[in-house]
Amino acid sequence: MFQSLLACYSEKLKNDEGKTIGYVYEELWTKYASNLLGKVFMYAALFLIAALVIVGVVTRLKKAENFSSYLKIAAAIGVSFALTVILTMLAIGFGKIGEKGYMQEKQMLLVLIPPMVLAEIAILGGIVSYISYLYSKKAGKTVLYVTFALIAAALISIFTCLIIYFNIYKNVSNDGYLYEELWTKYASNLLGKVFMYAALFLIAALVIVGVVTRLKKAENFSSYLKIAAAIGVSFALTVILTMLAIGFGKIGEKGYMQEKQMLLVLIPPMVLAGIAILGGIASYISYLYSKKAGKTVLYVTFALFAAALIATFACLIVYFNKNISNDGYYDTADGSYGKVNQLVLYLASALLIAAALIAAFLCDKKGSFTFDSKSIALAGICVSLSFALSYIKLWDLPQGGSVTLVSLLPVMLFSYIYGAKKGLFVCFVYGVLQSLQDPYIIHPAQFLLDYPVAFSMAGLAGVLKNVNIRSQQLKFSLSALIGGTMRYVSHVISGAFAFGAYALDAGSSNVFTYSLAYNSFVFVDILLVIVAGALLLSSKSFVAETKKFSANAQPDKTASDGTESAEK
Repeated sequence: MFQSLLACYSEKLKNDEGKTIGYVYEELWTKYASNLLGKVFMYAALFLIAALVIVGVVTRLKKAENFSSYLKIAAAIGVSFALTVILTMLAIGFGKIGEKGYMQEKQMLLVLIPPMVLAEIAILGGIVSYISYLYSKKAGKTVLYVTFALIAAALISIFTCLIIYFNIYKNVSNDGYLYEELWTKYASNLLGKVFMYAALFLIAALVIVGVVTRLKKAENFSSYLKIAAAIGVSFALTVILTMLAIGFGKIGEKGYMQEKQMLLVLIPPMVLAGIAILGGIASYISYLYSKKAGKTVLYVTFALFAAALIATFACLIVYFNKNISNDGYYDTADGSYGKVNQLVLYLASALLIAAALIAAFLCDKKGSFTFDSKSIALAGICVSLSFALSYIKLWDLPQGGSVTLVSLLPVMLFSYIYGAKKGLFVCFVYGVLQSLQDPYIIHPAQFLLDYPVAFSMAGLAGVLKNVNIRSQQLKFSLSALIGGTMRYVSHVISGAFAFGAYALDAGSSNVFTYSLAYNSFVFVDILLVIVAGALLLSSKSFVAETKKFSANAQPDKTASDGTESAEK
């Protein structure tokens, strides 16, 4: 896999002035992408199988009454993972078809289009049949028979088209391929669009099936929500895995892994994120045995996370002093161009962290930083969904930042349910994960302001949890606006006092005004979150489910042996 990650272009093509005009590959970029992702998905599948088996064994031994429900959830996770892998590899395959120009050759359409139509009939027919069966057995059978008839007709059409194609096919060969950008740029753009449409389709499908289930079989609605959550999380994790693989491919192609100083920026956040993820998984599994074991593992995770954060800070300080300080662009001694104001950055980081903590303690007095198995599970679900949605970009800015498909909604809903204290920590971890996605890091305090601190402000979506506002939509909207505004402040300070050179590049003499304008994209992002959140909270069933988590968030009684109560 690492050989695939580091499989760079054959050579750079430069013009007479020495400027790079393109990158030469012996193969189409889709060849590299399919090889890389094929290996990544293989290891991911092995890990997923092992994880599901281990959790299944633990569930069977400790909570046998939940084993049947676990099997359904495990099946949903497996199917969602499989469908997302299929979607990804099909996208790469269609990219290869487009690159080779097959869609411009009429004779090739005889091979490509009919199987697509056949597959769509089978898939859509199966979905419609399932939904029809929820209404009545007769309706389900009718739709199923119609689907069989359409498949048979499409199959006959395929045979006819292939017979025609066999008589007119001509071989076409290519010697080499030149791209303006690295292949990872093409791959991330293509898959970003594919995943956006897939996410919209998945959301629509889950909502439609959920509404039908609620109306026709209300007693199964709670179980459906669990299965829907499992499908969503599995989709999210596969998207994350795919886009991270492409991201690491980009790092390899640009040669960053061969530059020792860049390792100071790349490796520590990976370690930090790894501790948070593995620690969360270990804590959840430990809670299945006993509350005491879960708390112990959780405290160890907190300690390791704190130590890794300090180590990350130390590495970034070394990186700044060796590579950025007085480099003549980001930072100049006489302030003739860019200037990194370290004092302001450190003070702003400390003040924003203090302000967020004070707000959390004052407004969420009943909450705590202690997690249980349910809050860990929901935190993992929300962070994975948010991270996956952050790869689906509606608008990408040239110097970092983007408007995404409501990526902050899941973590903000977690904060809204559990309160600002838990929300701040979960969103802080989410901010660390964000630093792995196209990072712009030049200074330790800037790292905090643009990633952990900025995104932890989304945790303030729980700041009004205990305020008596009748309208759930209004309460969430105000909370989200508070969190979004604080995130904006964090980005503005970073932009003005760390990336002033970008303002000068754009022809602006006032770096603070430029940062205010540039980072205003945050309000577009948060507006989409508010609209989506308000729509969700308009559903009485959804609000009822959130209240179940809110009730579980209260301090629980434990048995004398230290195990969790029966409700847990």
